[in-house]
Amino acid sequence: MSDRTLPTADQQPRGISRRTVAAGAAWAVPAVLFAGAAPAFAVSPVISGTYESTCKYPGNSIQGCKFGYRTVTTWTSTAPVDVDVAFTFSATWDSGASLVRVFVDGVEQTGTTATIPAGSTVNIVLIASSSNSANSSGTLTITGTYTYNDNSITETIQEYFSSSNPCSDETPDCYTG
Repeated sequence: MSDRTLPTADQQPRGISRRTVAAGAAWAVPAVLFAGAAPAFAVSPVISGTYESTCKYPGNSIQGCKFGYRTVTTWTSTAPVDVDVAFTFSATWDSGASLVRVFVDGVEQTGTTATIPAGSTVNIVLIASSSNSANSSGTLTITGTYTYNDNSITETIQEYFSSSNPCSDETPDCYTG
C-alpha cells in the first residue's frame, strides 16, 4: 500500500492535472481544423469602386429625360474571371432619381448592368434621370451588386457633394434602347 494521501477539501492540488491537459488537447485539434478551413469559406469583395465626379445637364437638354446627371466612377476587379455588376443609383436631393444608362470605358451597356473584365480597372459613367436640375447638394449612393463564387456581394460608393456643376461635354439621350 502507498503512503500517499489524498488531498483534503481545503488543500489545492499543485500544477495541471493529466485530465486537464488531455481535455485541452482534445479541443485544440478541432479548433485548428476549423481555423484552417475558414479561408475557404471567407468571401471578400473582388470589385471595388471609387467616385470621381458628378455634373448636371441643363433642364430638358437630354432627349427622353426632363433633367439628367452624369456620374463618373472607377471600378477595379481582382477576380480571375469577368464579373457582371448590376448598378443602382440614388440621391438624397431627389428621391425620384433613377439610373437610365451605363457606359464602360465609353461603350454603352445593355440596361444597368456592366461587365468588368477580369483583373482590370474601368471607368464607368452613369447617366441618371431626375425630377429637377437644380444645382443640388447631397449624398449620392451608387451600389454595384454581383455574384462571385456563388456569393452575392454589394459594393457601395457614397459621396457627399456641395454642388453639382454643369456638364461641359455633349449631352447623351436618356433612351435605353
